[in-house]
Amino acid sequence: MNNEPELQNWEEIELLSKSSSDTEGKLGFIKALHKVTIGIVNSKNSISGLTPFIARIGIVIEQLNKNLQKADESSTKLTQALNRITFYGVIVAGFGVLVAVGGLILEIYKICHKIQ
Repeated sequence: MNNEPELQNWEEIELLSKSSSDTEGKLGFIKALHKVTIGIVNSKNSISGLTPFIARIGIVIEQLNKNLQKADESSTKLTQALNRITFYGVIVAGFGVLVAVGGLILEIYKICHKIQ
């Protein structure tokens, strides 16, 4: 076990990377990566001693990439749904305008024929 407290937080890092909140996971990952970087810089271990830590960083980065990909897919689906809702809303509003214009034309026609 290492004496550096910065390198003893892997469980916390893994929990933060698996967080249900994307924002919390990203912020946790950034903080954890900062701790690990400081720990590596301050560490007196050899490269072979850092290999497990580097492997864990790879796992955390892979999990972050999966979370970002899921967020991108979710955002794309939301955008498509909002575009469809907007399109149908424009159709309904256009129909409403046509009905209103038709009513106006009918009223003008009635008024013009009563005057003559």
